[in-house]
Amino acid sequence: MRNKIGQLRGVELLTEKDYEKMRQNCDPKYIAKKYRISSLIHLVLFVVGQAIFWSMGTDSIAEMKHYLTCSLRSLPPLSEV
Repeated sequence: MRNKIGQLRGVELLTEKDYEKMRQNCDPKYIAKKYRISSLIHLVLFVVGQAIFWSMGTDSIAEMKHYLTCSLRSLPPLSEV
């Protein structure tokens, strides 16, 4: 936005730090790293939340294990899908 306004006014509104940030946002390695970090944070929060809900909904770890193993057995084999 500041780049366009600066071009219209004929004034440089961006600093070198702004240009560096713009170059960084076009770098595929930087973008992949940013997405990797946010995906890992999402995964950790999901697993913690799932564990909390399982602990609230079941009486023991054995019951959780039974739920997991029985639900996985009921899925059809990948060859049939």
